[in-house]
Amino acid sequence: MHKKRIAYSTALKKLHPHFQQWHARGRRILVRIDANVPIKNGTIADDYRLLKILPTLHTLREMHATIVLLTHLGRPTTSESSLSTRLLIPWFEKHNFPINFAETIEDAYEKSLSSHNTLLLLENLRFFPGEKNNDRFFAQQLARLGDYYINDAFATLHREDTSITLLAEEFSPEHRSIGLLVEHELQGLAPLIKNVTHPYCVVIGGGKPGSKIALLQHIASYADYLLLCPALVFTFLKSQGQEIGKSLYDKAALKSAQELLNNPQRASLHFPEDYLVSKETIEGPYTLTSDDTLSPTDIGISIGPKTIDRFSQVIKSSQSIFFNCGMGFLNKSETTAATHKLLDTIAQSNSYSVVGGGESVALARHAGFEHAIDFLSTGGGATLTYLANIPLPGLMSIMS
Repeated sequence: MHKKRIAYSTALKKLHPHFQQWHARGRRILVRIDANVPIKNGTIADDYRLLKILPTLHTLREMHATIVLLTHLGRPTTSESSLSTRLLIPWFEKHNFPINFAETIEDAYEKSLSSHNTLLLLENLRFFPGEKNNDRFFAQQLARLGDYYINDAFATLHREDTSITLLAEEFSPEHRSIGLLVEHELQGLAPLIKNVTHPYCVVIGGGKPGSKIALLQHIASYADYLLLCPALVFTFLKSQGQEIGKSLYDKAALKSAQELLNNPQRASLHFPEDYLVSKETIEGPYTLTSDDTLSPTDIGISIGPKTIDRFSQVIKSSQSIFFNCGMGFLNKSETTAATHKLLDTIAQSNSYSVVGGGESVALARHAGFEHAIDFLSTGGGATLTYLANIPLPGLMSIMS
């Protein structure tokens, strides 16, 4: 018996109006994007999230609007040159968007008034204390930069950062909207929200076990199967008193894991039967265990062949699949082999398939499955939150 989903996701029907109906010629459009892409040695390592905001930017340029971009980059606690949004400028120029840069809000305000039909990028929002403090005054300062507001930062809609929630409230309903990326995400995730075709299988692993387990409490009520993979699975095993060696787990989430295990209404949980492990350090060398037993020095990296076979059978029997399971390291192919095999099984199935999470999407693209999976979501936590049927603060601020 599957729990009925709460019908709160009617965003597309409630826009007042959609931004494509605005008279934007000569107007300033404040666009909150999520350009939080991985940066290595000062260059962008994976530009998937940036590519997905281009439709909104192209549309606004065709409307002859002045575009003011807001984003964060990384998790700085102070101004750090290695996380300055200046690093994004070459990417935009490469994609034919000449761009101006503003280090301060005052500078951005002056440039927004004098630069017409251009792109203006503000410095990293998290360099400003008000971004993470629910600061109404900071929201009002940002609002001066635009006549209209668009939120196209799907991957951060689950956050309550000032630029995601309070900023939207500074604009009247007729002057705020979601962007084309958010619209695309809502449409792509809809088959896993409304009238889901069962059996519904969730393959989940990777880091951040605490936040993921909290969301799995909800998802387990709707799904049929949960396939638990490293590193997430080790918090569940630890909660049962099993040896996990030096594998990653979240001590604060042990109680939540135990509660999920004891919930009689939950989906069927599937644990690994064997693992790919390293000793003492994640750098390797890597070996396979013959069963699900880990030694005190083992670090679980991925799953072994027996688990791949069993998980693949469950995947083949499913009609809807969500995959958020970035096992392994892109630069070490022996650690990503299991992830590739599971993705290959998903790609060849007749199910409706969604891959979400930065590492998972990067692995899917790297392995050549970008066009074989039905939908690649730019969100990680936001996607899980949405699929858990929990309202997204950023979306609710637009719709209110």
